[in-house]
Amino acid sequence: MHKIGQGERVLIDEIHDGQQREVRSKSRIMEDKLMVSIGKGELPIRIDSIIYVESRNRKVAVHTMGEEIEYYDRIEDLERMLGGGFFRTHRGFLVNLKCVESYDRTGVYMTGGDVALISKYRFHAFDDTYRKYRNDKHCFDK
Repeated sequence: MHKIGQGERVLIDEIHDGQQREVRSKSRIMEDKLMVSIGKGELPIRIDSIIYVESRNRKVAVHTMGEEIEYYDRIEDLERMLGGGFFRTHRGFLVNLKCVESYDRTGVYMTGGDVALISKYRFHAFDDTYRKYRNDKHCFDK
């Protein structure tokens, strides 16, 4: 049995057959911020400032305008926590839909000029999700 370490959060993840398993994360959501455990402290990152998240080996890099925060966590856990305003375009990328400038079959061009990869298997789902997001956004802007 693994003991929960300092700064480690436990999420309950439901598996397809109804069983549950614990998922450990170094992050948590508090109001409109992603609280990231780094060292002995916590760093708050405003969710609406996140452009995209990139997975690098056992770490994730959270990209915001002018800053990149890298720490140990799993992109799967962040995908669950951040929810519907974000889309997993590739096993290594989670993009904020509001920061998408354009996209094609190979990449998603983000605010700030970075490009997130998009899997050919996830392109149609991303295309549908992004079109719905844009239509809903325009509906509320009026």
